[in-house]
Amino acid sequence: MNSKNKVTRYHEEEDQKFSNLKPGVISEKLRNALGLRKNEYPSYIYGMRELGYPPGWMEDAKFVGSSLSMFNINGGKVKRDKGVKKKGLDPTKIIAYPGFNAPMQKGFSDDYRKYRVRPYSKIMDRNLMLKRFEDFPEAESNSDNSDMDLDDTMETESRTMGIQKVMKMETSSYNSPTLTELEKEKRKLIDALNASNTSSQINISLNESNNNGENDEAKYVNTTESIPLVAVKSSVLGTPILKSSSPYSRLPKPDNFTVGVSPVIDFENLPNSTGTYEQMSEVLSKVRNTLKNLESCKS
Repeated sequence: MNSKNKVTRYHEEEDQKFSNLKPGVISEKLRNALGLRKNEYPSYIYGMRELGYPPGWMEDAKFVGSSLSMFNINGGKVKRDKGVKKKGLDPTKIIAYPGFNAPMQKGFSDDYRKYRVRPYSKIMDRNLMLKRFEDFPEAESNSDNSDMDLDDTMETESRTMGIQKVMKMETSSYNSPTLTELEKEKRKLIDALNASNTSSQINISLNESNNNGENDEAKYVNTTESIPLVAVKSSVLGTPILKSSSPYSRLPKPDNFTVGVSPVIDFENLPNSTGTYEQMSEVLSKVRNTLKNLESCKS
């Protein structure tokens, strides 16, 4: 069986095996197979009166129009062709079923009471259905677009809320006082104090810091001058070689490793492993000779 799902009708296949069949037209063979009389409609006609046109084929018959706007190289909007339909149904794909969306044929009876459905009326006519669907798909597409717009707005609102939270966090972190601001405030407080007291205290602290810095520099100079210089005895260039702690200075001879080892002989046959083919050929020749002798004796 073919695992692929067919999406085309059997009368539209490429092999044209059923090209003689037409949808909506019941042949005499099919009528006899269904057990219908000459003036009787099949049961699916009455079922469509209750359930409507098959929804799968209804969707297939709709014109699919793109809502994308096209622009040329210069940035101008490209006008769409007026001859191309954007909405409605393709009339070539809507099948006319007599008794459902087409007028009933002469001599046929309407058994709507038997199937408990509504009688045939011109409201279900194929042409009226095509006219009604010229307006419906646009509203449906608009509703779909509105739903998509609502989803997009919800996403944009959630994104903006997230961005606002991040901005608040960043501004709160930025509002914390920095070192420069603290130093400015400290300077303002110092200026607010008495000028004489602050100036004298600052001068004393600066002098003490300068004296401490000079003393530290003198200490460093004295320590560097007091370090004695040592003369270099010798210098060796290259990678240093460490002394070995092993008492052996040489490796043993390689012949010492071959003591008691037998040499390897390639392609040497094992004992009592040859001659089997010759033995088998001799046995076969003996069997053949005995068979010949037996046949000669019988003859």
